[in-house]
Amino acid sequence: MFGNFVCFNAYFATATFNGDLKSYIQKSIADSIKRMTERISFCHPPPSSNLQASISGVNQVEPLTQQFNLYFIPDILFWDPLWTIPSLKGVLQCPKEACKGRNSFLRAVGWKDGKTERSNPRQLYGLTAPVVLVSRVYRCQLNNNEVVAHDGHILMQLRNMDRPPFILSHLSGITRDVQTAISSYVLSELTFSRIANIMKQQLLSSLAERCKTLSIHYPTVVNLSPSTLEQDIKSMWSTPSNDFIETIFLADFWEKEKLYTHRMISEVGTDDWISMDHTFKVACNIGIKQKLDNQWKKMFDSLFCVLNEKGQVMGWQLTKRTSFKNIRDLIQRINSPCES
Repeated sequence: MFGNFVCFNAYFATATFNGDLKSYIQKSIADSIKRMTERISFCHPPPSSNLQASISGVNQVEPLTQQFNLYFIPDILFWDPLWTIPSLKGVLQCPKEACKGRNSFLRAVGWKDGKTERSNPRQLYGLTAPVVLVSRVYRCQLNNNEVVAHDGHILMQLRNMDRPPFILSHLSGITRDVQTAISSYVLSELTFSRIANIMKQQLLSSLAERCKTLSIHYPTVVNLSPSTLEQDIKSMWSTPSNDFIETIFLADFWEKEKLYTHRMISEVGTDDWISMDHTFKVACNIGIKQKLDNQWKKMFDSLFCVLNEKGQVMGWQLTKRTSFKNIRDLIQRINSPCES
């Protein structure tokens, strides 16, 4: 169900949002298979008078509420490396165990377009709109094994040729622009919970803008807001959790750790570097017992320590939190002799 839209003082019912989304994906593939762009952003569909010319397969004889659903369609990301990188033809091989080392090349046979339960597209978190990943399905020439284009083994074969515009986890994933934004927020000293809240507000603002656009195109629709939308739409327009954001950042950091180390060495030399960390083992509950109420007041829970390239302690400080502002003075004291 789409939600309760008051239109001409009547409530409209509609087909499921997920069903309309899959139909739109399938129609997009059928209409644009030879000229398909990699990503379709569907932010502002035209009002009903223009729908016939602008959206294949959707016309005015269909229920208005089905046209309403189009305003909340997520971005659609098509992933077909064999099509985007022609040189992969005759190179991309089947990763299945039975085909390893036998030059069993892949060819395109279908899409993860939602026609069956096994062919549902993947949902990704996006910055200003959710994204669905519609991947090609390939079949190998020797054993007819089917492999989806976002399979991890396929992506490994592409690592020196192309960088996928997405990162997948076990059940979901994100777009590259989300990863870039998360890294920027962390480097700006924002906590993961604060980052999650910012991403939630960005998505809600974008969703509210779509509600406003629909109301402008259809003035008889009233009481429309993100909170009144149907649950299928709310579930689609969701944001990652604190833990998921932290996992994405750490994965990106470890992937680039060697690059960071090499760049640091090349700029400051191999004999002039320091390391800093909060993870040295110390008593985890350092504080005082207050005389007035006999209560224990915790003052510190970690030790921040700075080492040089020889492992010698250049400075240390007990601290209660890992925020940079808590150890700013220590860093400045260490940095002063280096600048003199």
